[in-house]
Amino acid sequence: MTNKDSHGIRVNMQETYITREEVERIVAEKVKEAMEEFVRKGEEKMLERRLNFTQWIMIVGFTLLGTLTTVANFLR
Repeated sequence: MTNKDSHGIRVNMQETYITREEVERIVAEKVKEAMEEFVRKGEEKMLERRLNFTQWIMIVGFTLLGTLTTVANFLR
């Protein structure tokens, strides 16, 4: 008797054995995928942080420049 599990894989409902090496390989693949996803998300958050920091520096710089220009024109 065969059936499909939730992942669309055919499963034999009779006796099925899996070796230790197969389990280790599957676990290693899943851990590798999870670590790659974790690193990718971390890198995205870092680019976002850098962008936010750069934006704030630009805002402060332009505000300071505008204020200094206004003060210089007022003192003339």
